[in-house]
Amino acid sequence: GEDFTLQNIASDRKKLIETLQNAGWIYLNRDNVLLLADTTGGHRTVKLRYKLESDLPKYKTQPVDINEVSITFKSEDSSKTLNMAEEPENPKEYELRYKLLERAIELKGGNRYSLRTASRSISNLSSLNMLSGLSIKYEALPSDSLKLNAHLTVVPSNRFTVSAEGAVTTKSSHFVGPSVGIRLTQKNLF
Repeated sequence: GEDFTLQNIASDRKKLIETLQNAGWIYLNRDNVLLLADTTGGHRTVKLRYKLESDLPKYKTQPVDINEVSITFKSEDSSKTLNMAEEPENPKEYELRYKLLERAIELKGGNRYSLRTASRSISNLSSLNMLSGLSIKYEALPSDSLKLNAHLTVVPSNRFTVSAEGAVTTKSSHFVGPSVGIRLTQKNLF
């Protein structure tokens, strides 16, 4: 019953692609989905049908799974990588606790890829307010393009911040004097 507009069609196509990507079809994009509009029915009606391109490579037409998830902590002088499949022997080497990361990163090895899960993982990590940089990259296994390794790269922010502010204070009794404030913030979730 809706009007036939390009805006409605683009919106529907976007929802379809997001639904497919949430079901694991990471390689499928909007250019691979064709829209067929049949206007021969009369009475100002249009029958819409979506169809995948006919000559798509096999890897685009099948859902993919996450093989393993790793996270790399980068700083000015070093970088440390943690495989999320196993708890580290010395967890104090890393900027954030393993259990905290395990809860925040919803992408898990052995699970099907989901755009929604990947977005929530990034959102969860960002909400910790402990990172100044965050990115995620997927890499297909050389032996199987339907299995991905997810690599998260994080740049922890400074745990301590110091700020100072000054102002001039006036009172109703005609007192004028200085006002000084110093603030130390420790960003430590533990």
